[in-house]
Amino acid sequence: ANWMNFCFALRIAPVQIWWSMKYYAFSSPGIDGYLCRFFVDEDFHNGKWRGGFLAVKQLYDASKTQAALELKQQYPGKVILGTMGRAELINEGRFLTAVIQLLKQNPEAVYLWTGREADAAIVAAFTQAGVIAQTHFIGWIDTRLYAQVFDIYLDVFHFGTGFTLVETMAAGKPVVFLDEKRDFSVLTMLRGIIREGYIKLDADQQGLLNTLVAADTAAYIGIVNELIATPSLRTATGALLAELAAIFENRKLSAEIYQQHIRAIVSSALPNNPKPEGTSLP
Repeated sequence: ANWMNFCFALRIAPVQIWWSMKYYAFSSPGIDGYLCRFFVDEDFHNGKWRGGFLAVKQLYDASKTQAALELKQQYPGKVILGTMGRAELINEGRFLTAVIQLLKQNPEAVYLWTGREADAAIVAAFTQAGVIAQTHFIGWIDTRLYAQVFDIYLDVFHFGTGFTLVETMAAGKPVVFLDEKRDFSVLTMLRGIIREGYIKLDADQQGLLNTLVAADTAAYIGIVNELIATPSLRTATGALLAELAAIFENRKLSAEIYQQHIRAIVSSALPNNPKPEGTSLP
């Protein structure tokens, strides 16, 4: 951070923008604008941030469907819960406790989890709780493949998972969110996209989306239990999320949003900034 303060203070460009994926607490007098990867509330950190959403070319790959069906056969008769993310995201006390409770309450469920290697603390937690047999570490995997393997995606707490979650949405699978103030979650992005009018939901669709959002850990467990018990609800919520995921393939819209932000920052900052020496800038 000290080096960034130094670099921004040099004023090496007439307008300087800090575009960050996750370091939102950083600020500097030499920064004219702040950009992040999702829509933000007005009180987000220093209140100066602007956001949109990032987009990719393809979220769902139909060529992987047969392989996904074959993988699902490894867990016959089971409801497959899963999370795709780094082990340090999964290794959060409240989240692990919720997963353990879900597995104890649902012996017909299994939980698939990822990471570079099987985190010893996670394995120990599952072992001590007596649910290790219901858990399967799948390592570093093809995320668009496993998005089609899961029946229910469990988003982590504190700092949510990203495009792996959106890939699961695109595969038509329900995702359960914990609604709490945090720096990043796909739920935050969805709410911003809806709030800004890029997606319009009717009352029924909004109500269906709300069924996937938990106010606390107990409600989170309750939502997952209901999805496990009700295949029709899994189908309905998954179909809605697949529709919503389509916007994350709209790279043109994503680019236009950030272009507007950059133009606004330049328009606001340029008249007030000193002209760098040795330049021909107006």
